[in-house]
Amino acid sequence: MGGRGESDRFLDGVRLFNRGRFFEAHEVWEELWRTSTGGMRMLYQGLIQAAAALHHAQRGNRAGALAVWSKAKVKLELCPARFRGLSIARLRIELEDYLKDAGHGTPPRLKRAPTK
Repeated sequence: MGGRGESDRFLDGVRLFNRGRFFEAHEVWEELWRTSTGGMRMLYQGLIQAAAALHHAQRGNRAGALAVWSKAKVKLELCPARFRGLSIARLRIELEDYLKDAGHGTPPRLKRAPTK
């Protein structure tokens, strides 16, 4: 990983995801997933699959997007609502709505979670 910490690499993936570069975000997070365990492994896998679903949607492959999203959704529902200040819960809701609308409009982004 070139001396960059796990947190930095995670944020690299977030930046790519938020720019709509879903395949590249998937690749960055996959590096982290390979060395993670437990809940972190599930979180990364859910994010990887969410990025893959959006990549399929970008390419007009709605069936592929929905198939991958169904796997991602299960994993992300088991993850905390917030992670590193980001709203995983909001991402789940927005991704579900986006894919129900056949991938029309602006794809969801990883956003800051509201503070309590």
